[in-house]
Amino acid sequence: MNPSIRWLAGAVGGHRTAFLSTLAANLTSQLALWGIALSCAWLVGHGSLTAGVPAALVLLATAAAWWESYVAHDLAYLVLARLRGQAYEAIARIAPARLLGRRSGDLSAVVLSDIETLEWLFAHTLAQLITSFVVLTAGTVAAFLINPWLPLVTLPLACLVLTVPLWLRRFSSRHGSAMRAATADLHADVVDTVQGLREILAFGAVDRRRALLADKTRRLARAQTANAARGGLEAALTDVLLSTAAAASLAVVALTVSSPADAPSPWSSRRARSHPQRRWRCCSRSTARCAPQPTGSTPWSPPPRTSPPRGRPGPSLATWSSRTSASATRPKAPRC
Repeated sequence: MNPSIRWLAGAVGGHRTAFLSTLAANLTSQLALWGIALSCAWLVGHGSLTAGVPAALVLLATAAAWWESYVAHDLAYLVLARLRGQAYEAIARIAPARLLGRRSGDLSAVVLSDIETLEWLFAHTLAQLITSFVVLTAGTVAAFLINPWLPLVTLPLACLVLTVPLWLRRFSSRHGSAMRAATADLHADVVDTVQGLREILAFGAVDRRRALLADKTRRLARAQTANAARGGLEAALTDVLLSTAAAASLAVVALTVSSPADAPSPWSSRRARSHPQRRWRCCSRSTARCAPQPTGSTPWSPPPRTSPPRGRPGPSLATWSSRTSASATRPKAPRC
């Protein structure tokens, strides 16, 4: 892990209770959304579930989302206040020898803007990243229990989603550095303009200063546009992979629902695949002897027995031969 990331993650150590509350609230929200999807699917498929269960889960997800937003931002600004104090103390230690070549606007950008950017890490990234791994693992296990084909289809795509930021990491570092430099430069010029406004008016340099600030603003806008385009490309790639995983999962589920016996499964035996639809009928003489019979066929019934009328001679040879041939066509019942 990057030492800077490790140090920033360690800054949460002094607020362990707030971090655990954020993690529990985010995990509860995600599991409640998962339960809403499962309960609605069960309600549509079986109809044996009351509508109060999805409604209760919706209320739980709403309350957990609100609580997670509250405690996450509370944690973030507690950590940011601590980091901002540490930055002021560091500046006080190195002043004035190490600050001779630094502009006051650049220092204020470090203390204000750069630390404020870390709010995304503590409020929207750290706990959510841990929750994502937990939900992904639980979802993979549940999908395996439902149908072994589901994790085989979705898990590779989920791993690709995790690697999307690495594909454009070089561009991300370059765009972030350019936007950071442009922001600090513009912020420093604005602070210098405000502090030296009397001198600017005295020497008639208002137009030159206005042109300088407009040029720095356009430079920052170009850096932000490039960074936003790269972020949009990452989001598009992520959405494509997630949509592909969802479409593949729906295809597997549709095949399973339409033909549950014929649905492909890597763990089904060859015998079950060769005889997908069979039912067994027991013989009339012994229940230990059974014969397989395909579903939908007409069961065999013996021909009706006729007895000769009284006072007349027995059946002719042709009648007995027809009975013998009918008995010969009776199917043999193999032993189970």
